[in-house]
Amino acid sequence: MVHRSIFTLFVLVISSVLFSIVMPADRSWAGRKNSAPDIWLVYFGSSDCPQCETINILLDKLSNKNRLKIKHYDIEDDKNYALFKKVESIHGESKFSVPLIIISDDILVGVDEIKSKLPKFIKSLAKKGADPPYLGPGEPVHVSRRCDRSNNSKGG
Repeated sequence: MVHRSIFTLFVLVISSVLFSIVMPADRSWAGRKNSAPDIWLVYFGSSDCPQCETINILLDKLSNKNRLKIKHYDIEDDKNYALFKKVESIHGESKFSVPLIIISDDILVGVDEIKSKLPKFIKSLAKKGADPPYLGPGEPVHVSRRCDRSNNSKGG
C-alpha cells in the first residue's frame, strides 16, 4: 500500500513537471504575433495634419495584429523636420509630404497610398520581418512597440 502511494505520488510529480515544460504559464507563444519577426518602419507626420490622424489609427490597428516597430517623427519639431528634409534629399525623387512611411525599401506618401499599400507590405513581410529603414548617416532609429505619440512624437 505504501509503495502504491509513493508510486502514485511519483507519477503525479513527474506528470506535473512534464506538463509545466510542455504548457508554460505564459501561453502567448501560441499566437502568431509573438512568433513573427519584427517589422520596422519610420513614420513622418504632423500634429497639424488631419490625414496623419487617419494614419495613426491605421498604424494602431496594424500594430495590434503584427509585430510593428514604429518610430514616429512629428515634423512640427525642428529637429524632426531637418531629418525629414535630409531623408527627402537621400531618398526622394520629388518633394516629400506627410503622412509618409518608410518600410523596408519602400516609401509611401499620402493617405491613399499608405492605406492601400501598407497592409499588403506588412503581410508580405510578416514571415521575414523588415530591418530599420535607412535615414542617413549617423541617424539611429529608436523605436517603440507602437506608435506612441505621447513619448515619441518629439525628438529623434
